[in-house]
Amino acid sequence: MNAAAALALTNDRRRVFIVDDSADVHELFGLLADLHGFALDTARNGQEALDKLAKLEQAPSIVFVDFSMPIMNGSEFVRKVRESGLAMASKIVIFSAREKTSVPDLDKSLMWLSKPFNLADVLGAINHPDLQ
Repeated sequence: MNAAAALALTNDRRRVFIVDDSADVHELFGLLADLHGFALDTARNGQEALDKLAKLEQAPSIVFVDFSMPIMNGSEFVRKVRESGLAMASKIVIFSAREKTSVPDLDKSLMWLSKPFNLADVLGAINHPDLQ
């Protein structure tokens, strides 16, 4: 999918949830949400994300989770989401500077974005066929 097609597909009010301790990543996703018309929820770590997910009226379409965070890392967050049943219908995307194959305890079926990622990577994940 080219970038123009990816941009066009984000206008259906998808709900995106970003879990990352980086203010820059939150700012990037905030700008993307404003530009491309999707709803955005954010959390700074896995525990905060679990607390917020429990209170959401609508599950997110997709959850982007940083692998390395304080308090609760991405792998632990995914495990707890699955145990709790929260966001079961949500696509989960892990992002990290590490290689996917270097993470021993992570479900390898999860979508993975390598850092640094770009606009096309993020929009491609949001518009992935599994979310159509």
